[in-house]
Amino acid sequence: MLPGVYADPHLTAFGSTFYLYPTTDGTEGWLSTSFTCWSSKDLMQWKNEGVVLDLPRDLTWATQRAWAPAIATKNGKYYYYYGGATR
Repeated sequence: MLPGVYADPHLTAFGSTFYLYPTTDGTEGWLSTSFTCWSSKDLMQWKNEGVVLDLPRDLTWATQRAWAPAIATKNGKYYYYYGGATR
């Protein structure tokens, strides 16, 4: 179990490591502004890899409602999908 409030988890494996990309929140109205990543070798012990995307800092079009992330890889590139809003 992860400490805190999370939803919409996307779980994937790259190599021998599992990665979990959840909606990170705990604010009223689910107005979260960033995404975190968690990693695990055994799906029991999880390590917080920190913030992977901070909407107000990294984007010009969204500042809140960082929701429902997912990640995919193709041809050596990683693609991160998510929802966001200005209000």
